[in-house]
Amino acid sequence: MKERVVSEKIYAGVLGKIIGVYLGRPVESVIDYTSLIGKFGVIEYYVNEMLGVPLVVTDDDISGTFVFVNALSDRIDITSKDVANTWMNTLIEGKTILWWGGLGNSTEHTAYLRLKEGHMPPASGSSRLNSKGVSEQIGAQIFIDGWALAAADDTDLATALARSAAEVSHDGEAIHAAVSLAAMESLAFTHRDVNEIVIKAQEYLPENSEIARMTRDVLSLREREPSWLRAREYIERTYGYHLYPGPCHVVPNHAIIIMSLLYGAGDFSQSLSIGVTSGWDTDCNGGNIGCLLGIINGIEAFTCKHDWRGPIADRCYISSAVPGMGLDDALSISYRLINFNRTFRNVEKTYPKNNSRYHFEMPGSVQGFYPDSNGRFCDVLLDNVAGNGRTGSRCLRMITRSNVEHGKARVGVDTFIPPNAKHMDNYDFITSPSLYSGQTVKLGIVSDTHNPKGTQFRHYLKRYGIDDTIETEYSDVRTITPGNYLESEWKIDNKSPLPIFTAGIELYSQGLESTIYLDYFTWEGEPELVCISPKTIGEMNIRSWISNIDVYPSLWSSDDFHLVHNSKGLHFTGDIRWKNYAISAEIIPRFVQECGLVLHVSGIERYIALVLDDQRGLGLIQKYDDTVAANYIDVQWDFEKVYRFVLQFLEGRILGCIDDQEITESSLLHEGLSTGGCGFLCNRGTISINNVRIIGLT
Repeated sequence: MKERVVSEKIYAGVLGKIIGVYLGRPVESVIDYTSLIGKFGVIEYYVNEMLGVPLVVTDDDISGTFVFVNALSDRIDITSKDVANTWMNTLIEGKTILWWGGLGNSTEHTAYLRLKEGHMPPASGSSRLNSKGVSEQIGAQIFIDGWALAAADDTDLATALARSAAEVSHDGEAIHAAVSLAAMESLAFTHRDVNEIVIKAQEYLPENSEIARMTRDVLSLREREPSWLRAREYIERTYGYHLYPGPCHVVPNHAIIIMSLLYGAGDFSQSLSIGVTSGWDTDCNGGNIGCLLGIINGIEAFTCKHDWRGPIADRCYISSAVPGMGLDDALSISYRLINFNRTFRNVEKTYPKNNSRYHFEMPGSVQGFYPDSNGRFCDVLLDNVAGNGRTGSRCLRMITRSNVEHGKARVGVDTFIPPNAKHMDNYDFITSPSLYSGQTVKLGIVSDTHNPKGTQFRHYLKRYGIDDTIETEYSDVRTITPGNYLESEWKIDNKSPLPIFTAGIELYSQGLESTIYLDYFTWEGEPELVCISPKTIGEMNIRSWISNIDVYPSLWSSDDFHLVHNSKGLHFTGDIRWKNYAISAEIIPRFVQECGLVLHVSGIERYIALVLDDQRGLGLIQKYDDTVAANYIDVQWDFEKVYRFVLQFLEGRILGCIDDQEITESSLLHEGLSTGGCGFLCNRGTISINNVRIIGLT
């Protein structure tokens, strides 16, 4: 299969997953099928506006699917323990990714607690520890798509990865369902007939499993019953929730997926309509159906009577402990999966347009860019077109239309939680910004040869200011003449720590229609921040730090920032891509067992730290999951005293300093510690923090 075809099918699978989840998400709580169809009828398109809820939201199906698969970043020959380590690194208990429904109620929460207790998979998800009812709920199959996409048409590999991932939290029929879906999605890369795909996937299941028996029954049902509505009634009677323990058993929902695929006959819209209208776990089932039909049909799956892609614009919100990765998009996710797949096949990885964050290198992709109206009598239309760039094959086309001279049109992309996504009903939105002061924004644009005059533009960004007021900053104005290509850079010199939530380009119309092509949009370099007192900031500044600290911010009478934690906790910000930089701060150990700075944080269990420890003195620590390298020197320290901490990384060398004591390390424990965000560690106690600075090093 050609590389382009594989890549487009992976992208279509990611899009299908996101579309299916967002179609089913608003009606997930309407579990009863009769109530759902009575209220909405047959669901054929997004219904979020009918319910007054946003379309793009945080959701466990999307976050878990595209975060847990990043276990492949460490090694390709992964085990269940590797996936479990990714769980523990990216989860913040009660906050990120999972439904935190409690022990014995939420399968994933139960498995997480088992992992905390030291039970590694398969024990962590076993029916022996967690009961058959808990271990056979739906979660294994809802997180499975990423593994199949990474394996592409290697079905043996896809099912092996699926089994390893599923064993972390599930057992029995739940694992069979996950393997079945992974097999079907892998087969979809080379097969188009859904009946054939469903049948061939059963070769990867025990013949006597309930998932296999149910699938054979639904295949027979399709032959004798032409109406999917009556088929749904049969499934209710034969495989309904009332026949299985727990809140969301896998067998009824897998039956809905198989029925939807067979009765939808390979049509993306029809299959999703059947799956979501059928009720039960609508976003989970919709996501699996959408992914599979996206792979089968490729990008053409979405070219039908419905505009499936426009309202989503590639966007998805990922809530996890990985810094700077919350505002994600289907194309960026797809290229991570594409490169996992290339690694499996010993093919060189691909990084379009010099690894630009936004490169638009798939048909129809806008990567979350949107018209950012500012009320200056100028409209802008966005679409993805072939050609017109310098290093790639596609661009984002921006067509401006204005009735007045010098009307302005903005085109932006979110870099942190936007105002309309501050509050989510079901899943917290935990992330940090991806763009910071001190970094350099870069773009390449082309002015169409038919434009009447030179086009003026400038970079812009938006921040959350004091008390969350919105502040806008601009570069100087630049000009591009018709038919020319221009690369433009803007260094954000303001050292403000206030979070940037939008970046983009502002175009000045000349009173006529103009067309500009955005070839790429990216930023690079390290941050430069001076953090201010927490008493002068708003909610979104506080939320720009990822934290599993028990109490923060705890505001005392002083201007210090206080962290209070009853075990070991991290409080950090930044982006997973940061490399050569230093963080410094004044820290007062009020009463604490261990405290200090962390750098190159890529989650709760992966970081470099400079600490004061009440037993061992001054320490430089590298932690990657359960592997730790530590170097200590004997230093006496006291509570209630101010200590000046500095921790830096420069081209492989780590330097830590507390007041006049230095400690260094010249080798990394793990390549996964070579980049990441930074912040603070607090272990069993309370610390105060002030005068925080983050600076890039060259």
